[in-house]
Amino acid sequence: MKRAFIFDMDGTLLDSKSLAQQTYPEVLRRLKELKVVGDIEWTEDQINHVIGMTTEDLFTYLLPKASEDQIQLIMRILEEVEDEFFERTTTLYSGVIETLQKLKENGYELYVASNGGAKYVPMAAETHNITHLFTNLYCAGLHKTANKVDLVKLLLQENNLDKAVMVGDRYSDIEAGKQNNLTTVGCLYGFGSEKELLNADYLINSLTEIIQLAEEILVKEREECPKC
Repeated sequence: MKRAFIFDMDGTLLDSKSLAQQTYPEVLRRLKELKVVGDIEWTEDQINHVIGMTTEDLFTYLLPKASEDQIQLIMRILEEVEDEFFERTTTLYSGVIETLQKLKENGYELYVASNGGAKYVPMAAETHNITHLFTNLYCAGLHKTANKVDLVKLLLQENNLDKAVMVGDRYSDIEAGKQNNLTTVGCLYGFGSEKELLNADYLINSLTEIIQLAEEILVKEREECPKC
């Protein structure tokens, strides 16, 4: 029986807070130059709120009156700015590489399921040298899913997974896990509030806790289904 861990990217593996806080003001500046928007500003709270949303959803939130053509233009500008800012404004959380390596050594398949854009997730993995640790990377921008529930469902189907643990820092991660009958782990160190993670099966303060947690989950599964 294959067992796997499915990780969200931002706020779970990648600390992208500095990227978001620098990227979105720059996107807004360029939009003003192009006269796509008027004299508006986005607060830090608004920016933090959209981290983890699909690209289309986040701009629907930040610019609710934007047309579809404008949103497509804005998404292209966001990709350009992220390319420019990414390497110098992002870092992996402490212990990420060591934790992923240990899980892989212990026989788990590792995946990413992110609401990020088609270029963003591969760029994140390649920039921080973790691509080789994953069986596959899934993102809403590439797989054209409307939400993370559908993205995780697709991931499970395409990879014929029997058991998996969903790890993330936002409500959408826990919802995706629950709706797909997965064990869920909420990351308290990420961007989401503790309230968003109330329904998670487990809560962690550091990704390194996953190693011990994996053993606990495995023991529990064997107790519940000795023949599995």
